[in-house]
Amino acid sequence: MIPGLILIADDDQDFVDMLAARFESLGYRVLTAKDGDVALHAFDRERPGLVLLDIHMPNVDGLFVLREMREIEPEARVIVMTGLPTSKSAALMIEEGACDFLVKPFDFSTVENSVSVNMLFVDAGTI
Repeated sequence: MIPGLILIADDDQDFVDMLAARFESLGYRVLTAKDGDVALHAFDRERPGLVLLDIHMPNVDGLFVLREMREIEPEARVIVMTGLPTSKSAALMIEEGACDFLVKPFDFSTVENSVSVNMLFVDAGTI
């Protein structure tokens, strides 16, 4: 997995562009995906250190994507994002290997803190 490389997978292009610009300004390299299929291909090809993954996307949902990413790379660091949270969905995503669960809308400090903490594991190689 590549430290400093983030994959943002969400079907809301404005949201993705905003997050990408923010993380690029902080020195990260960013890949984006508009749906689950594109996210899986990008993950398999590029092996980003961290993924920001929406649950509800066209074609393939976030739960399937998370499971597949963990098959490709069992130590994958995936932060799940959703605007439609339930305690059941949060518990399921964490059980499936997500390292954090963020509820949209969130402020940048919330997502930046989660990314910073999780990227430390990637940078240290102690995933």
